Amino acid sequence: MKKLITITLAICLALGAGNVYGQQTGKQKETKEQKEVKVQKSEGEKVMEKEMEKAQEGEIKMEKQRDKAQDSEKEMEKEMEKAQDSEKVMEKEMERAQKGEKEMEKQRDKAIEGQNDPQGNAYGRNKGGLEGKEFGQARAADAKAAKRAKAKRERMHKRAMVKRGR
Repeated sequence: MKKLITITLAICLALGAGNVYGQQTGKQKETKEQKEVKVQKSEGEKVMEKEMEKAQEGEIKMEKQRDKAQDSEKEMEKEMEKAQDSEKVMEKEMERAQKGEKEMEKQRDKAIEGQNDPQGNAYGRNKGGLEGKEFGQARAADAKAAKRAKAKRERMHKRAMVKRGR
């Protein structure tokens, strides 16, 4: 009986081993076929991936160009605002200069009215309580200030003429 059991076990093992071997070779064939399909797919996928990368790079370049265009538009707007601000400042300076000119003309008219005395340099003038050297220094400072004001008035006048000529 032992022999019979061992023989049946040997036969079962032989049959089982044959089936297992057959299954393994079938699986190996399937895996080889799958690998070949994967290789074929992977080559096509590689081409597709490269094309996708190129498309993405193109999109990135387009976004960068759009950003640059927006930045340049913003810079132009800022420059326009600066130009408008500088024009406003120049207009204010022109108004101040015109006011200064009017005041200087008034002072000049007053000075001319006070210089009707034909007797000499400071004879008969209102010296403001100053005498001698002090009066001379004050008079020189006034003359320098008048000269500077006149030069400034002439410059502003030239700028106004140039601006109007534009």
